[in-house]
Amino acid sequence: MAVSGSLKRMKKMMSTAINKQTFKAANKAPVVIKRKEKAYVLLTQEAYSRLLMSQPSALDLIMNADCPDVSEIDLPIPPRSNAQRREVDFGEE
Repeated sequence: MAVSGSLKRMKKMMSTAINKQTFKAANKAPVVIKRKEKAYVLLTQEAYSRLLMSQPSALDLIMNADCPDVSEIDLPIPPRSNAQRREVDFGEE
């Protein structure tokens, strides 16, 4: 039993040491961790923020798109007829 307890402690110590080394490495450059089919990337918050800021937002893409001015688009929209409107009862007598 004592051997099994020692083995668990040793595995935990090795795991902790590996985690510390991984986090130290992530401070210098992104670290890719592969687990079977999945891969994870460990990077600092600062690196993640820089990555986000380098990407244009959806609004930037729409505003800078090469398309005609909306006011120049001619849409044939017929006016609403009075037949489509219902009378509103405000409850006043």
